[in-house]
Amino acid sequence: MTIIYIYSFPRSGNTLLRYMLEFLFCIKTFDGTDKNELIPRLLSRYNNTEFPDFAFKDNKGTEIKKRHFFRTNELHTDDLIIFLRRNIYELLGTLLKRKSPSLQKLFESLEAFCSPLETHDQSKILTIDYEDLVNDEIVLHKIEDISNFIERDIDVNNYTHFKHNMDKHRAYANIIYQKIYKNKICSDQTSNFFSNAKNNDIISNNLEKYSLVKKYFLY
Repeated sequence: MTIIYIYSFPRSGNTLLRYMLEFLFCIKTFDGTDKNELIPRLLSRYNNTEFPDFAFKDNKGTEIKKRHFFRTNELHTDDLIIFLRRNIYELLGTLLKRKSPSLQKLFESLEAFCSPLETHDQSKILTIDYEDLVNDEIVLHKIEDISNFIERDIDVNNYTHFKHNMDKHRAYANIIYQKIYKNKICSDQTSNFFSNAKNNDIISNNLEKYSLVKKYFLY
């Protein structure tokens, strides 16, 4: 069994990437409870009229799981990680817009999040930037990178549909997110926290303090 983790900090686009993998590769992905694939939720909302011919293919001994953090002893040497990240300023902006957590606690959580990336075999980690998933000129290249990484062919018909309807598919992923997290804000607008130059200095100082956050999220 090949385990592939979509590893991301909250608000980094995990639902969007899972949706793309399910639609383009016809492969099931699972949430933190290791169940509940996404596309069936969308199809149930539209009574299967949007993609009437969609069907999952055999996962061929592969499991793709969403993770924001790994459980103790969960990550094994042979496991693959698709590390989905978002630029630190954009990431903090979306997190601070939803709620007002302690900035220090956010950096501490981010630093802990990065730890497995330091110790895992680097050849088994593929880094994908959220910004590339919402860029029409880049996203298809990233999908091809994922195809090579997980050694899975892209469904030709679905690829063509996605290529010509990218905004529509992103909107579907957004609908799924809203359906799953009904009480959470689903917006890419960043907090006005960063309009204050002093706060940007605070971020910069924390990046110097938390070296792993700087290494993996400042780009």
